[in-house]
Amino acid sequence: MEGPIAEQNLGIVLKVDENGTLQVGKLLSGVKQTDKDLLITDPDIMDGQTGLPKEFHVAYEDIVPAQVIDAARSLITLWLFLYRKGEYVACSFASIVSQTRIRFDPLPADPRDVGGHYVPMPYSRSGLTQLLSSNTGKFLVIGACISLGIMFGLILGHVTHF
Repeated sequence: MEGPIAEQNLGIVLKVDENGTLQVGKLLSGVKQTDKDLLITDPDIMDGQTGLPKEFHVAYEDIVPAQVIDAARSLITLWLFLYRKGEYVACSFASIVSQTRIRFDPLPADPRDVGGHYVPMPYSRSGLTQLLSSNTGKFLVIGACISLGIMFGLILGHVTHF
């Protein structure tokens, strides 16, 4: 398996309207990284003096980009930008990872509401201990002991008569 043969820096620009809603974004190519900031060129915004697409400087301190390898084995670095109120702000992909839910298939109902058969017992409690924790369980255990005692008494009584 060979290593990446080329590198590309791309920027994902997501527009945010005045209500804080994400709008359709765009993918920018040719993002340049300097010591202090990222240089992005937006082809939709023209510089009034030169007539060329305007270049923006965006600070990227503590920003983590996403790095992926495409089918041609080139390394692509994706930078995430939000365009809000005419200003570009760099965002970290690490913040997306920390805010995602771990389980994507939540149960339709709480299993404790369905019944005790679907919830495993705690390891510290045995079946008899859990049975004796309720009044009904105590009644069943005492009733079973009395029934067994009567049955053994009847059996032993018949055996001793012979």
